[in-house]
Amino acid sequence: MHFLEKKRANKSAMKPCPIDTEYTIFDALLETLQKKEKKNSGYLSLFKHFCSPMNLAALLLMAIGLVTIVWVGNLFWCDITFWGKDVALILFGSRTGEDISLGIGMKVIHYLLMGAALLFSVSFMLIRSRRIRVMK
Repeated sequence: MHFLEKKRANKSAMKPCPIDTEYTIFDALLETLQKKEKKNSGYLSLFKHFCSPMNLAALLLMAIGLVTIVWVGNLFWCDITFWGKDVALILFGSRTGEDISLGIGMKVIHYLLMGAALLFSVSFMLIRSRRIRVMK
């Protein structure tokens, strides 16, 4: 195959402009810009989306909710295995004098509900933000 024939075959593979039969510099520039746009739309846009204020607030609330639920789970585990308490006594029993009561009479059920409410609010925030993004 001759050099000019190879060049013509490559031009036809480059998707020429429908108006012109020749592959112009504008087609090459447009193709280069589209490649750069695809390349930049990967990790950078994902990072920008992840660092949005809504996602950071959701991440913080999720972390607080998960830590609270893990703490309550650990308390359950210790009370059931070590002390042999009943679940109802763990949830609704008095914890006066322990670190968990905070001196205001809070019970384990309050912490469990707060952790669940935080996780529920995070899921609501993320679903709502996703619906807004889809509508735009």
